[in-house]
Amino acid sequence: MNPMDPDNKENKNMSSEGSNPAPEVGSNPAPEVGSNPAPSNPAPEVESNPAPSTPAPEAPPAPVVETPVAAEKTLATTADEDNDEPEMFDASRPEERFNKVSQGDTVELLELAPQLKKGIVGVGWDLIGFDESAADLDVSLFLLDKNDQTREDEDFVFYGNLETLDGGINHSGDSRSGAGSGDDEQIIIDFSVIPFDVTKIVVTLTIYDPDTKGYSFNNVRNVYMRLEDKDKDTEQELFRYFLDKELKAVPKDIVNDTNELCVNALYIGCFRRDANSWIFDALGEMDEGGLAKIATKYGMVIGAS
Repeated sequence: MNPMDPDNKENKNMSSEGSNPAPEVGSNPAPEVGSNPAPSNPAPEVESNPAPSTPAPEAPPAPVVETPVAAEKTLATTADEDNDEPEMFDASRPEERFNKVSQGDTVELLELAPQLKKGIVGVGWDLIGFDESAADLDVSLFLLDKNDQTREDEDFVFYGNLETLDGGINHSGDSRSGAGSGDDEQIIIDFSVIPFDVTKIVVTLTIYDPDTKGYSFNNVRNVYMRLEDKDKDTEQELFRYFLDKELKAVPKDIVNDTNELCVNALYIGCFRRDANSWIFDALGEMDEGGLAKIATKYGMVIGAS
């Protein structure tokens, strides 16, 4: 088998008042006696007593109606069941837009896209904590047989071998910075041309030269993998797998000599053949040793002349 060496690489109140008047009293003349008329008796004056003032009852205060405040739409939030702190996603990529899968899920590709032929595997990430030289991450594919081994050198698709199966699988090339939004690296897979003795296609994400530079996934965030139906004019995304939860749950036994976590390899997932269909298994498994260790595990000869 010809050697292929992944280590060989360039370097968001009012009141109302009223009065009740006294009734009118008329004068009653006395009967006449002889010739002297009796003096007329004037009606006694009756004082007018005004009715007591009765204040009108106070009207109850009008209820205070609070105007609802419109919810902010700059960020979409999801709460993790095991974590009280919500994850924040960019408004341009709200969570409900994605058909999300989680670690351990299996996805039947033809149920999502019955006419699927070509797919775009897009992987993205962000780097943190680097003042000068940032870590260089690489997406790779391994085409495996029923024994979980590569059949030939061309079954290892990476920055040193960008194309195989006469263009049936095509790697976009190496992104060394992880800068910007969207996919950092992409690989196009034409499922219709994969040989029948290839039963699995494993997708990995690794850090280049981890032993020399001392980089690990402790400095990587917002890792995801998505699959897009390339034959659709609408560029339909079939699913997206976010891996930050997996990165927070790194096995404690993967440490270096100074007891620091040294994870530098991630098995993202595996496309598994099922007769004439393909199933995606979301793995999210961590490891140390980098790309060379994975390649050796899958039968590649690394470092030989």
